[in-house]
Parts: sequence; structure tokens; C-alpha cells
Amino acid sequence: MEAVLLGKFDQLIKRDPDLHGALQCDNYGCLIIGQGRCVFTLEALFEWISADIAMDYKAFRCALYKSTLNQKLEGLGYKIEVRHASEHIDNSTYQLVRLSST
Repeated sequence: MEAVLLGKFDQLIKRDPDLHGALQCDNYGCLIIGQGRCVFTLEALFEWISADIAMDYKAFRCALYKSTLNQKLEGLGYKIEVRHASEHIDNSTYQLVRLSST
């Protein structure tokens, strides 16, 4: 799962390194890209890669939180952070953002 996500984000970053414009994920419209961010919910992220992984949503969510995805994304100059936290994790939004170069 982690390798699939890293590959997808890597393709996205290479396709549009400034993260401007919009990317529709098949019929889901799950990623919103603009203003230097890629914004998503966990459910939308799962829908984006579900055809490439052999797990259900609950297992995906657990594996994602145990993964080292953010550390690996740092090597690409990006990270995933919480954009808007909600009491229910599935209602929270997250974003892929470029690391600052300070």
C-alpha cells in the first residue's frame, strides 16, 4: 500500500511539480489540486488506489497510519499534513504540500 501511494504521489509531483490545476481520479474527483496543495480525505485516497491494493478501507487506514509514507515523501520534497481535523477521522481533510526551503 505504501509503495503504491508513494508511486502515485511521485507521478503527481512529476506531472505537475507546482501542484496547480486539477486532477480528477477516474470518476471519483478525489484529489483537489491548487494553490500548491493536493487536498483529500482518507476515503478519497483509498478510492484512488483501491484497484491497486488488496485490502479494505479499514485495513488501508490502519496501514497508512503505521506507514513511513511521510518520511519517504520528504525525499521528494513533500509531506502530508492535516488540513482540517474533524471529530470523525473520515471527515478530516489532508493535504500534500511542498516542504519549505528555509
